[in-house]
Amino acid sequence: MDPLLKTALLRMLVFLIFAGVVPWLFVLVEDSNEDTIEAKYHLLRSLYRFMTSKYNMTMEDFKNFSSMAYDALSDTRPSWTYGAGLSCVLQAITTIGYGSVTPRTSAGQLLCIVVALVGIPLTLLLLKSIGDSIVKIVNNAIAKFERKILHTPVPKNLQTKSAVTVFFVLNFLMIINGLILMYLEDWTFVKGMYFWFIAYTTIGFGDYLPLPPRARKVNIHKALYFKSTLDEDMTEEVSPAAGFIYIVFLVLHLCLASSVVNSIVVAIEEWKHRSKYRGCVPRKLQARSNREQNNTSTQGETNVAYAITLRLGFQEKTSQDISELASIQ
Repeated sequence: MDPLLKTALLRMLVFLIFAGVVPWLFVLVEDSNEDTIEAKYHLLRSLYRFMTSKYNMTMEDFKNFSSMAYDALSDTRPSWTYGAGLSCVLQAITTIGYGSVTPRTSAGQLLCIVVALVGIPLTLLLLKSIGDSIVKIVNNAIAKFERKILHTPVPKNLQTKSAVTVFFVLNFLMIINGLILMYLEDWTFVKGMYFWFIAYTTIGFGDYLPLPPRARKVNIHKALYFKSTLDEDMTEEVSPAAGFIYIVFLVLHLCLASSVVNSIVVAIEEWKHRSKYRGCVPRKLQARSNREQNNTSTQGETNVAYAITLRLGFQEKTSQDISELASIQ
């Protein structure tokens, strides 16, 4: 079987096993009777019985009342300001896709397709270039450290050390950013870490968003009694300077995440290459070595035979000269 096809089939098998087994873990952890469709139906029936018994409300009146109440209390759609447009573009071209801001009109949806077709390849090239540069800087730093501090002339397992270093740097930044969200958004530390991990990996569930643009829940008490404070529930408009800073912040973190992925892949390839050829010699090199050894041994034997021949010839010539001198005398 072709090695490439064999590797592809093996990875497909591992993927299918992973994707088929892991959902059961989520079922065990997340399964509960809270907020299910059956529970909502039960609450709706209870509300209907209460309204009909107290106010003699018909089914049609109850349906109209429920629909209007749902529309009023559901999350508001964000108004298309610069902040909303910035959030939509970043979610599209980085493939994070929280879904907090989405185009509603046909023109906006076509514009989103064009922007994504151009922006996604551009963003991927940017992330790869900066990620490779980060890995190169880390490799050079580790190599200089080992040469100057550890006095190692040739550093070993450089890619693996670089992958570990960049991985720990990314996790350190994720912890710091999670602590910042604890202070700014009154989240738990786990929620802050979870949000940044979903952002770094571009999974983009969108279940937690820090200050979503103009998508706050309606406060019934303020709506009925303090109408002048309705604007306090809306988030402030994002300035272009703040938007630029946010773009740089997000892109740098995504580049760091890209460098982690690239360095891990290179480290795995380095480990596979080293383990594959450890303790063995390629056939061509082994055959060449055998030929050199044979030639060396043959040449050595020839040199020894030649030396013996010269020595015997010299001894024979010397004995002839001695016999000639004796006959002359």
